[in-house]
Amino acid sequence: MKTFFGLWVVVCVMMVSGSVFADADYFMGTEIGSSARGIRVGGIEGFSSNGDSVFENPAALFRIQSSSLSLFSTNLMGEVPYTNGAVGMSTAMGSFGIGFNTVGVADIPRARLVNAGSTLERLVEDGSFSLTKSVYKIGYSISQSERIHLGVAATYYSTVIDSVTGTGVNFDAGVLYDADGVGVSLLLRNVATGLKVQYSNGMTENLPLETIVGTRFAIGDVDVMGQIKILGSSKRLAKSAALIYTPSFIPFIRVSGGYKEFPVLSAIRGKVSMGLGIDVFGNQFDYAYEHSDHPEYSGIHYFSLALNF
Repeated sequence: MKTFFGLWVVVCVMMVSGSVFADADYFMGTEIGSSARGIRVGGIEGFSSNGDSVFENPAALFRIQSSSLSLFSTNLMGEVPYTNGAVGMSTAMGSFGIGFNTVGVADIPRARLVNAGSTLERLVEDGSFSLTKSVYKIGYSISQSERIHLGVAATYYSTVIDSVTGTGVNFDAGVLYDADGVGVSLLLRNVATGLKVQYSNGMTENLPLETIVGTRFAIGDVDVMGQIKILGSSKRLAKSAALIYTPSFIPFIRVSGGYKEFPVLSAIRGKVSMGLGIDVFGNQFDYAYEHSDHPEYSGIHYFSLALNF
């Protein structure tokens, strides 16, 4: 059985998912991050050079020289396992990527009310159930010129809550401008706004449109990055910013710090992150530390690996 705080996390995920309660917006595992690299730069998307680009902006798949394997796994709040994996490949017809992520927890106590005499009732444990949310993506990128790149991705969403299952599909479209010292990323996630996740109990969840604009400017050895994300039908604004320092005398090391805003129910919260990236023969190891508001954790450590062949 999970601890109290682990169960609190699960309950929050279920509330956000909405299918247990009412028609609501779907919780996408990509909100956690597709790599430690992405977390250490404040969740700014569209500037990866690895297979995990299929989750951020499929247009960025063009950066893959041959093939790329991205691996990322962690335990959220020490309780909830999260796994993300992606593969990308460059071909004469363009670049392709495929990936998945899954977040879930087992052994969630099931409770029911029983008669305790007179008009009193008490809550007792009655077995357990599990919750799993998964996202699968396949993407394609083609270059219009040396600087302008286009990408599209198809997404399959899957949720299992006890005996209730839900599935849905949607699509992403991205554009990337990439030049020496300057980059601009535009992504429309879930462009088919009328499509929903349909559940076996008759409930539905929206797949909200997200508009994400990110920028990168190189100033000497420092990359300055920023992002604005417009969230769903509420049109709430979430901002991110990051600095990446690549010492000219140690070009295979990158030190970064970032700030990310994100939705928590009806509010927008913020957190800071920092980390280190090491590039060895094109293979990337990333470490990120992210501030946490959880009462048992002052911060969370993340590690990810990208192998480029």
